[in-house]
Amino acid sequence: MLTLSWTITEDEAHQELKEFLKTRHISKRALADIKFRGGLILVNGREVTVRYRLQPGDAAPLFFQKKPRAPILRPKTFRSALSMKMKACLLPISRRL
Repeated sequence: MLTLSWTITEDEAHQELKEFLKTRHISKRALADIKFRGGLILVNGREVTVRYRLQPGDAAPLFFQKKPRAPILRPKTFRSALSMKMKACLLPISRRL
């Protein structure tokens, strides 16, 4: 699990968490991934939403869940499936039925 953490200063306080994260280049897509893929947004140890109003001294870590890797497609598997379809197309009509 990847973790990013900040401590809020007086200058950064009194804004919504999502606005603060935007200044830190955390995208809406990243926030959606946190919300829907098992990550956490905590402030002072409590789970909060992105609408939370930050206070000076707040500790705000983000926990990103690692994305599973997509399976690797092997060209051989693709070619054999394609060649089977092509062979079926080349059969005489009488043999297809």
